[in-house]
Amino acid sequence: MNKTALAALAAALAAAACAPDAWTNVKAGGFNAFLEQIADRCQPLYAGPLLITRNFQDPAWDLQSYDYYDQWLDQTSRLYYRKIAPQTYLDNVGNLFGARSLESARCTITQLPAEAPAPPRL
Repeated sequence: MNKTALAALAAALAAAACAPDAWTNVKAGGFNAFLEQIADRCQPLYAGPLLITRNFQDPAWDLQSYDYYDQWLDQTSRLYYRKIAPQTYLDNVGNLFGARSLESARCTITQLPAEAPAPPRL
């Protein structure tokens, strides 16, 4: 296999492992509304040291904090679209962000819609 084909395969596998809306969040109206809902109803909503609020803007200026937000957003998206089970979400949040974030994660689970929404179309 040549280097170009190997690089293309690696990129495809990496993209497939991401949450359904990792590259198209602007089209994910339902998920974005869910984020606003949990930011409102699950206060304080922690992702590690970050306090997520309504209309939260990722802290792109702070690379360490941005990584927390990126990981939290990915895990929450996977939960919302039922790509991971609620217990897996709790385990992941606990491992990634620590105990303070677990209460926020439990509240997030209680806010899930009854039916798994379809991921946004590319």
